[in-house]
Amino acid sequence: MLRLVIAFVLGTALNAQVPLDHLVVCNRTTTGGTPGLLIVDPNTGVTTPFRLTATGSVAATYRSIAFDATAPNVLYTTSVLATAVQATLWPLTLNGNQGVRSTLAVNINGGQPWRLRSAGPLGLAILSRGNTGNRMFLRDMATGNVTAQPTASLLPAQPSDLLVLGGRLYASSEGDGSPTAVGTIVEWDPVANTDRLVGNGHPPITALASLGGVLLAGDRVGDLHLIDPVTGMRTLFLSTTLGRIASIAIDRGGRVFLATNPGVGSNVYDLGNLVQPLWTTPALIEDLKASPANVATMLTFGSGCVGSNGAAPQLGHTGMPALGSSFAVSLANAPMVGGALLVLGNSRANDGGNPLPRDLGGFGLPGCLQYTNALATVFAAVSGGSAALSITVPANPALAGVQVPMQWLVIDQTANPAGATTSSGGEAHLR
Repeated sequence: MLRLVIAFVLGTALNAQVPLDHLVVCNRTTTGGTPGLLIVDPNTGVTTPFRLTATGSVAATYRSIAFDATAPNVLYTTSVLATAVQATLWPLTLNGNQGVRSTLAVNINGGQPWRLRSAGPLGLAILSRGNTGNRMFLRDMATGNVTAQPTASLLPAQPSDLLVLGGRLYASSEGDGSPTAVGTIVEWDPVANTDRLVGNGHPPITALASLGGVLLAGDRVGDLHLIDPVTGMRTLFLSTTLGRIASIAIDRGGRVFLATNPGVGSNVYDLGNLVQPLWTTPALIEDLKASPANVATMLTFGSGCVGSNGAAPQLGHTGMPALGSSFAVSLANAPMVGGALLVLGNSRANDGGNPLPRDLGGFGLPGCLQYTNALATVFAAVSGGSAALSITVPANPALAGVQVPMQWLVIDQTANPAGATTSSGGEAHLR
């Protein structure tokens, strides 16, 4: 049941990032039009691309991401192109899934930043690959100083993943790629500035995560292993038979997600259902992580269809859908005068058994797409080609985590046989 209140009260804008526990996927390739960076709903598999404004260098594909532990609207990214003496990272400052990209230079001895992870108050952890840089680094975000793991030769070639656990950093290697290759795991204590091997006789390790205080490691044949971070003792946890495990993501509730590269394309699986992928793509997934940000978020996606004025209606927003506050949903590019309905639903995946998004050409709206099912509609007058409604979210803890997709249906008598057009879509994530 939809329990939002429509009111003409504008709340305070909140900066937010990826919805809580939603997955961020980094794609090294963009085959088939798949973007380099996108959000995957962990329950439905519905995807939302990031909408980025580039400043400075632009990267089309991505290698890794790190959520900022102190700022809910900052996401650190690195690209497959980021290789130089002063490697370049791309911090994204987000408003929902819309972001502004800036640049951040780090000196990692000529290597390529392979994996990024937040190390909390210690800073940003970086796993470097190539040249003399097969090692871990830590960037102090307050001073900009970069500290290197003390033993440069401890981690062999082909570093693969990076994990922060209990104030220590763990890096893995998949070996030289040969049939007889062995995997290595290295631990670095940045406070004591000591490092050591946590075994160098493992299968070629391609992904690392933390599960119950031990290391969960994936390898290139699809096996999952539990490795004691103190002794290095390894136990086979599960043989998935799904192909190379490229990345592992674990949300705050303990759900485990796998990104696999079976040879062609990639898949994302919930470990609780290894029969059916949550999402599949022709692209090559490099990194997969779950958002830790417990804040309200508004996502925007898709595009509207062209109306009689030659423009496509666009849904926008001001503020975030936080419990006990208000946020505004806006309409732009509509006819100069008239009306529009804001359609509110509870699913971006299907409407009465019909998959979404849905082509509305058969209903007299050629080129228009339906992005949400309809549970409620609210009328708004259009003036000067725009409209706005403010939505007050009740201060009810039971609403935390509710997702409300939405879309404008714009009255446009001469646009098409149906006399209406649709806007781009939006989705409010209440917190």
